[in-house]
Amino acid sequence: MLRFVRHILLIGLLLGVGGALSSPSRAQDHRPAPHSAYLIVDVGSRKTIAVSRLKALQAVVAPGSIAKLATLIAALRPSLGIVVVAPGAAGSDAAALAADLIREQMRAHRQPAAEGEALNVGQIGLDGKTTIVTMPIDEYVASVVAGEQQANSPPAALEALAITARTYALANRRRHAREGFDLCDLTHCQVLKPATPSSRAASTVTRSRVLLFNGRPASVFYTASCGGRTERGDAVWPQARFPFLPSQLDAGCERLPGWSSELRTEDLERALRANGLKGQLASMRVVARTASGRASTVRMSGFVPPEIDGDTLRFAVGRTLGWQHVKSTWFDISRTANGYRFTGRGSGHGVGLCMVGSIRWAAQGLTADDILRRYFPGLTTGTWPTPQTTDNVSVSARVLVQVPAMNAGERRHLTIVVQSELEGLARRLGVETPAELAVVFHPTVESYRRATKQPWWMAAATTGQRIDLLPIATLRAKGLLEQTIRHELVHVLTVDALRQRPMWVKEGAALFFAGEVVAAAQTPTTCPPRKDASATSHRDVTRRDYLQAGTCFAKAMASGGAWSGIH
Repeated sequence: MLRFVRHILLIGLLLGVGGALSSPSRAQDHRPAPHSAYLIVDVGSRKTIAVSRLKALQAVVAPGSIAKLATLIAALRPSLGIVVVAPGAAGSDAAALAADLIREQMRAHRQPAAEGEALNVGQIGLDGKTTIVTMPIDEYVASVVAGEQQANSPPAALEALAITARTYALANRRRHAREGFDLCDLTHCQVLKPATPSSRAASTVTRSRVLLFNGRPASVFYTASCGGRTERGDAVWPQARFPFLPSQLDAGCERLPGWSSELRTEDLERALRANGLKGQLASMRVVARTASGRASTVRMSGFVPPEIDGDTLRFAVGRTLGWQHVKSTWFDISRTANGYRFTGRGSGHGVGLCMVGSIRWAAQGLTADDILRRYFPGLTTGTWPTPQTTDNVSVSARVLVQVPAMNAGERRHLTIVVQSELEGLARRLGVETPAELAVVFHPTVESYRRATKQPWWMAAATTGQRIDLLPIATLRAKGLLEQTIRHELVHVLTVDALRQRPMWVKEGAALFFAGEVVAAAQTPTTCPPRKDASATSHRDVTRRDYLQAGTCFAKAMASGGAWSGIH
């Protein structure tokens, strides 16, 4: 009788675990119908019996108890039920076995996303556990651009990266098929971060566009900096023997400062041993190079094996000592008093699209297609999987973005950024968007000053439904482009509600909702300010007054209540 009671307790516990573990997230949307499958596990005979009807459980559960079990299952509504029959076992043992079976069943039920529509992405947590999330491919590309982009990249460079990232994803989908997903979110595949307005715009403008080789998405790569010359694909990966991955000069990335790093002998030895090599380091030198000049073979006297390729050395040092020491394989090695000095150029493997170079080419007026033709000679850009053009991108006609002739190629990108920010801020503030909005980027600082009567350090000025801004290049160089757009859009959206409020409330709201005030409640200040915020003839005074306004507004928001009620 005691053994039977233990069975019933195990069954109840495991059905509860199954109900919790087998309910995928809403984003994955691949859950089978409730009560679609149940597994009965007989630990004694090591057999698993799949059944499709609840009444079949009578084979292993004593008569009279099935009603209680049915009630429990109905209450939990699991997509997968696990019943473990393990006489004498502890509940924790059976639960562990059930959890493993549930994971296997979830993986078996997971259907791959339709090609071109979405990707199953494995997100690796700090604890090493993987969470699988299904992402629409446009959202995935936007997140990759946010994770991989260089700071203040022009739109053409972001769009070139978006096309390359989309191509890589489609060419490498199911790379982690054995683990139940398509791509990971680490450098092994592509790094993901929360999408930004600029990265979303780059993904939207390039929707469905990829690089094609023989009518299929090509095996493409990108690197942080090629140092002035790209590397052949097969010099890094033997299987990447493609004509569109050559070693060629890149004027966009040349004349950049090199890097240098000194490592102690004992640290190098530790890195090498951590990666499976054995011995003591007597000497180290480059004995063979690729056609581009990068180290292909490094000899290490005193170690077994005595030679490794340059990329293996870079990864060994990076994983153990940090990636800032040996940034690429384009390096020379010299002996020092305490170890070895690495002096090199570039960052990353050097294959394919050079991100630093693409930024410089974009700044010179090249389009995304121009940039891609430089880095992937012989490839064509097309749509995948179905023909689609960027003319189908929806952009509200009420937003008119005016740019100088020199920035004509950026107008569509900036329009999408403004539209995205406007709608997001309107939802957050709980207000309607304006019927019309004009956003004007001036060609010069002097033009901006004449139009607005503002000093040169004021990045923008808003009057009614018109926003005037400093030149695009000026804002981008200071890292203020998106922040300034958000700030002025808050002014547009709050003008009616705050019309009769003091200036510190108006500026404080813009600073707060644009994300320019962080942890303001911890900053000591007098609230409300004794002096109202205003633009003065002195830049530092203006910044101080605005910061105080933002701090006081943030404190008022922290105390509760609506933003529109702050006085």
